[in-house]
Amino acid sequence: MRFRENVIGRIDPEAIKFVKENQGFLLPRDLKLPEGVKENDITEDGWILNADELQWYTSGSYKPTQVIMEGFDSNNCSYDFAKDLLLDGDRCEWLVIKMHPGQYMPWHRDLTPADNGCTTHWIMLTDWEPGHLFVYEKKTISHYKAGDAYTFDDAYAWHTGCNIGYNVRINLQIRTYKK
Repeated sequence: MRFRENVIGRIDPEAIKFVKENQGFLLPRDLKLPEGVKENDITEDGWILNADELQWYTSGSYKPTQVIMEGFDSNNCSYDFAKDLLLDGDRCEWLVIKMHPGQYMPWHRDLTPADNGCTTHWIMLTDWEPGHLFVYEKKTISHYKAGDAYTFDDAYAWHTGCNIGYNVRINLQIRTYKK
């Protein structure tokens, strides 16, 4: 993972305020899994679950009723978080991840996007605080500022994030694709 630049001046402060003040969809609780779902099946919500993610929901290790994060995308947020960031690629998709204290994302890889020639960009929308963690492979990313943008060196890299602090942690993930 490499640091690109700080892009906070190109993100609408009202968009960040919207995420802070509103509830996104709740994962995994709001995820609609078709009966007998298999790896790379499309859920009713349009998600494609890779083997790592599918294990979260079907292994019994993680309860489907718990909430590990809130999500915002173009379906529940009118702000376009990617439009002014001028990241590489011909098209992109974005997801804002909001974690309250005690929430986390299980250790995983973004397999399906990587298979499709994706580049992943990770942008913090809140300043780092003690207890806000992001781990990429063997490196823990901390002491970041809101707007710090990173690019994954390897789309298959293992990563995770959690909030064991006292205040909300919000980040933006943008995936760009070449034609």
